[in-house]
Amino acid sequence: LDTTSPTQAVEITGIYDDTSAQILINDGDSTTDSTPLLEGTITNALDAGDIVVIYRNGVQVGTASVTEQSWTFTDSLADEPGTYIYTARVQDAAGNQGEVSHPYIIGLYMTPHMLPPQVGVTITHVVDDVDPNTADVGPNGFTNDLEPMIVGTLQGGPLAAGEYVEVLRDGAVIGTAIIDANGMGWRFVDDGSHGKGTVVDGGEFSYGKYTYTARVVDAVGNAGGISNSFVLNVDATPPGHMVEITGVFDDGTTTATQIADGGMTTASSPFVTGTLSGSVGQQNNVVAIYRKDETTGVEERIGTAKVNEKTWSFSDTTGLANEIAYTYRACVEDASGNAGEFSNAYTIRLQISGPVQTVKILDIQDDMAPVTGTIANSGTTNTTSPTLSGTIDDALVSGDGQYIAIFRGDEYIGSAIVDGLNWTYTDTTEAAHGSTYIYKAAVMNASDEVGAWSNEWAITIDTESPIQNVTIDFIHDNAGTTVGNLESGDRTDDQTPTLHGGLDTALGTGEVLVIYREDMKDGQLVAASREMGTATVNGTSWSYEDSSLIDQTNYTYAAYVRDAAGNLSPASNNFTITLDVTPTQSVNILYVIGDEIPRPGYVEIGGYTYDWSPQLIGSIDIPLAADEVVAIYCNGDKIGTATMTGDTTWTYFDNDGEWYTGLITYTARVENTEGTAGSGYSPAYGIYSDRGMVVETWPTGWITNVVDNYGSITGSLASGETTDDTTPTLEGLAYVFHTEPEYLTIYRDHMPIGTAILKSTGAQYEYSWTFTDTSLPGDGQYVYEPNVDPHLIGQYGRFTLILDTTAPE
Repeated sequence: LDTTSPTQAVEITGIYDDTSAQILINDGDSTTDSTPLLEGTITNALDAGDIVVIYRNGVQVGTASVTEQSWTFTDSLADEPGTYIYTARVQDAAGNQGEVSHPYIIGLYMTPHMLPPQVGVTITHVVDDVDPNTADVGPNGFTNDLEPMIVGTLQGGPLAAGEYVEVLRDGAVIGTAIIDANGMGWRFVDDGSHGKGTVVDGGEFSYGKYTYTARVVDAVGNAGGISNSFVLNVDATPPGHMVEITGVFDDGTTTATQIADGGMTTASSPFVTGTLSGSVGQQNNVVAIYRKDETTGVEERIGTAKVNEKTWSFSDTTGLANEIAYTYRACVEDASGNAGEFSNAYTIRLQISGPVQTVKILDIQDDMAPVTGTIANSGTTNTTSPTLSGTIDDALVSGDGQYIAIFRGDEYIGSAIVDGLNWTYTDTTEAAHGSTYIYKAAVMNASDEVGAWSNEWAITIDTESPIQNVTIDFIHDNAGTTVGNLESGDRTDDQTPTLHGGLDTALGTGEVLVIYREDMKDGQLVAASREMGTATVNGTSWSYEDSSLIDQTNYTYAAYVRDAAGNLSPASNNFTITLDVTPTQSVNILYVIGDEIPRPGYVEIGGYTYDWSPQLIGSIDIPLAADEVVAIYCNGDKIGTATMTGDTTWTYFDNDGEWYTGLITYTARVENTEGTAGSGYSPAYGIYSDRGMVVETWPTGWITNVVDNYGSITGSLASGETTDDTTPTLEGLAYVFHTEPEYLTIYRDHMPIGTAILKSTGAQYEYSWTFTDTSLPGDGQYVYEPNVDPHLIGQYGRFTLILDTTAPE
């Protein structure tokens, strides 16, 4: 495998006419010899298997005879008149080919009437009409024009009938020239769409070196002498160097006074200096200097800088006009005229006479609510009387009648108030909605001479309010135990509530939705309504999370659309909430305990007790303050204060000696030592007292045991347990206060099902009893109650039993 091309270069040194004597046929000339002899050279001797291949008009016609570094070849043209282009190259045994030689062109004619045209052709220049450098390009010149115009002349002309100028690029015909009206000149625009191997796909030039020639061709195809060769270098790639202007000085050295960017000078030949990102010495690159007249707006290329590695300088001797500002820029340009990226701009003003101070506008203020403060340059405002402020670099000269003149656009509108080197001016001239005004300032004197202009500052007047309608729909509380959406007027413990609302139309460019809030505490205004922030807007929905809320404070919100100028839309509905994060004191009576028989123990609400000094047990939510107590009330009368058994637990024994018969209702609350309430009353806890009633009429009983005598599991049952005994036996006690034994009524699910005989246990008033239930209807849950007082059903002696006789599957 051999893919390496031969390295020898081949040249055709001459073609000879040997019909009589050997005569050299010059490149571009004609002959009557149909068997011309080609001679040439190669740079190195051929390797084994290498040959020199001869091409005529791009077609291989044979191989040359080679002797060391010379070769010859005799062609046979078969008496066919016309133009023939010869090339040659080395080819190795594998077919790899070396570089092709330069073309050598001859013409063949066989009879005198077939003599080639006798008009000579010359290529004089190429026209480049692509910026930045548009000019005539000479031989071996450079251009960035990808459609260069080739221009030439005719000698011995004009052309005869049927003759034309044929243009060639790198030996290949690319088109026919247009002849000037005087018949002695011609031109041809090469758009890159012709020829082979010299352009990229799509018809555009690839960057590189091209050789143009031209000749006259007659109607039958005879070609006259070839023109001069015109070499053109095409390059449209801009340089990549970065350029910076570092200073402008008032004479030709950097030791002179530097003129500030935007400053003034009395020097009419300023000295410009700068730096480069890299050397420009290669490829004939230069640093081009451009200068713009700020009065006319015209920028022109005024010369090239002197370059020393990565620094450069330029002395502007082209002449500056008084009271004119000039802006310099620089860039690297190559020989083809391609310009790299421009440097920073640097502006100076020539001021040979008149004021020399430099004025600056530093700020323009808006004093129109709701948005006040600085109006950004090119910003929008709703004020029609903006206030400008700025500085000057040197004091005004009173003897010259100097003052700071303020202009809006090109119109003088007034003079500033000056304090030392500072100045202000409030524009009270008419300003129209939607108009943009550009302010500038300069020092003027009594002779109306104008100093350097300041920077410009543009503002746009907008006095119309946005048209959207805004609503606050709800506020979301996501803190504490109670969360959800609040209504206006609600209380919340959320210190960062989120407002939600809507818009009837979407926001426009520069518009935002702003939230206002008014703060009230204890009926007093803490903070007037003011802007708190901007909402997050999605289409026609919005939300805003507030913060910095204070406990026990009422907050009233409103929302507006605000445009870039600060104008507000109509206000939304008001939405008020109260922040309340202070824990609320509350009191509860948890239960009452009585320790007197026959009903000792816990007394439920609505229950009965025989105890004349029952114990109350309760709680509070927040520990008491130093001067607070838990006050106990009975049937609305205060009867004492509780004893604290912990930070939030208490107890109280009702020993006041005043005991009631019937319903007794207890309540409690927190009070201070002066009796002022610190909480509301607790929920009422009502019980019944049996003291003083004729209790002998109503024996009282309860179940102490239930016996299961059936199945594999027998024995005593506890209330709530399951049994398979369909005839369970109930056992219990009762207290009876008459002298004769009594029967006890047994209730099942509040219905009487039988009676049990009372038997004395030996203790005073105490009796025992048993009862077997033989009437259970089936599986299920049953509640037994012995001798239940009608108004106490479900309160005392209750025993729950579950009957289950179904075997497992």
